[in-house]
Amino acid sequence: MAIRLNALHGRTQTLLYRVYSDPVLVPPSIQDAEALIEWLLSEPAGLVPRDNWWGTIEETAIVAILCKLVQNKSWSKDTQAHQWTKHEDLFGQWPVMRNGFQEVHVEAKKVAKKLEKTLLLKKGSGQGKTPREWAINIAHVSNVKEAILKKSLDPLRAIDGLDPVIESASNGARTYDIGNLVVKERVRQLCREQH
Repeated sequence: MAIRLNALHGRTQTLLYRVYSDPVLVPPSIQDAEALIEWLLSEPAGLVPRDNWWGTIEETAIVAILCKLVQNKSWSKDTQAHQWTKHEDLFGQWPVMRNGFQEVHVEAKKVAKKLEKTLLLKKGSGQGKTPREWAINIAHVSNVKEAILKKSLDPLRAIDGLDPVIESASNGARTYDIGNLVVKERVRQLCREQH
């Protein structure tokens, strides 16, 4: 595991990323040694082993979709905004689509329909020159970030109409290591930031 401090010189950062592609990113608000030590031992830093986040296939699909949209900063209040992720990128790239993860990819397409018009917004038809695109409803970005940082989908239950979806998703065997297979440090860093 590697930790990247904000004050690292550009060349040093480049060398670090060559050796370790997903270092823990220290928040910019950390300015002194005491605050750094306190943060390194905190739960948001994710360095001290705690209960990991295991989920069902449907929970894993939900988190994979949300992580991709957070990574792209795709959130919007309506279809007029510009921060969207193309359908092909959402369902054809990491973390939704990856080798050995085919069942999560298939489930993600199903679960996206359940999240549409509540947690997720969709625009475009995918026909002709109108690409289909996805974003998180900006009213619920804080719930999404809280869910990812708390390693629980419970914050999504507060969104009107989602409690039954989350309840249904939680039924089944928790065989997917969401914390290690889906949520990367870059996503956690974006979740710590204000939108």
